[in-house]
Amino acid sequence: MLVLCVLGHERSELALARSYGSSSGSFSFANFNLTNATHERSELAKQTIHKTVVLNLKNMFWKAKNKLKPKEDFYSKIENYYLDKALGKIPKDLLNDLFSLITRDQYNSYGIKWHDYPKSRKRYSEFKISDLEHPYTQNDIIVFFKKRDKVNYKLYSSLLLNMSEQEIVEFEIRREEFESYF
Repeated sequence: MLVLCVLGHERSELALARSYGSSSGSFSFANFNLTNATHERSELAKQTIHKTVVLNLKNMFWKAKNKLKPKEDFYSKIENYYLDKALGKIPKDLLNDLFSLITRDQYNSYGIKWHDYPKSRKRYSEFKISDLEHPYTQNDIIVFFKKRDKVNYKLYSSLLLNMSEQEIVEFEIRREEFESYF
């Protein structure tokens, strides 16, 4: 963006060239030689330089490979996955809140991993359903239902996690044992 502002002002071009160590006042950009204020450029050269700058900026920022998919994609995959398991036995408002919670957590997690592990950007650019089977996500589901409906939380959790109510209780016991170590 700095270059776009500089293109129309010869004095700024001279200052830019000098700041890059050129004593003659010239600055080279994309095979064009911009010189100090005494050199007149044609309108065609200005247009060509502007197009080159715009194309370079677009390539740098808007054409990145393996971009992180929108949050809406995460939400729709999570919603489709769990709606099939809910069998209409869980209130819709609870499910919507749960889907929003899981989507937020997964999207933030993917964003961090996408940024921290550049070699794995392809993996973390699109949500994978298998990540919902992680114990942290399972724990989030149980805790969510337990806070919102203490009476039916075991039933709701067992439907979404493909566990029996007894397995939900055992999962909670193991979680508490794990947390007690820290």
